[in-house]
Amino acid sequence: MLRNSSLCLTLLLLMSCNRQLAVESSTICDDFADGKCKEGPPQNGVYRFQIPAEKTKTWFDFAYHMYFHSRQTPGLRVEFTRDIAADNPLRSSLHCKYKLERGGKSVEDHMEGLRWDEDGSGLWCFDYLGTMLVKYHKQYGSIKDPPNIDFFPIHLTLTLEGGLNTARSQSIGLDWQATR
Repeated sequence: MLRNSSLCLTLLLLMSCNRQLAVESSTICDDFADGKCKEGPPQNGVYRFQIPAEKTKTWFDFAYHMYFHSRQTPGLRVEFTRDIAADNPLRSSLHCKYKLERGGKSVEDHMEGLRWDEDGSGLWCFDYLGTMLVKYHKQYGSIKDPPNIDFFPIHLTLTLEGGLNTARSQSIGLDWQATR
């Protein structure tokens, strides 16, 4: 009996070491630290914050204030079925991007942050919503217009590409209060 148990344990260990590498899970996560998601997507998809009134004159001022002060960071947490070693070529080919869409218009770019778990079992990609808004409004010529609550909601898709692909989408709104 003991011999059969040892054989089963050995086979189980060998099989788990050779598991197919794949995405085990992916979730929206706005802050990942200490091995866990500390802040998921905003409640009901709406980021709430205060902003000085003088920063609400243009989308540019508004979005840059968001980047440096309120720091909304939509992110994608991805976990794999097994670790990916730092020297594995697949690891260096993986990259994250975002696509921000509204009313048939969209903007896409790579995500600014990509942080690997120490053991290679997962990663977290993120970018600043303020940066995404600047890129969108520059592309469509509205960067000098005043921000308007009616611009929201927007649709945001976060994607991991490069061999192990996954994507998650969410609707995002902003609710800001201008202060004097």
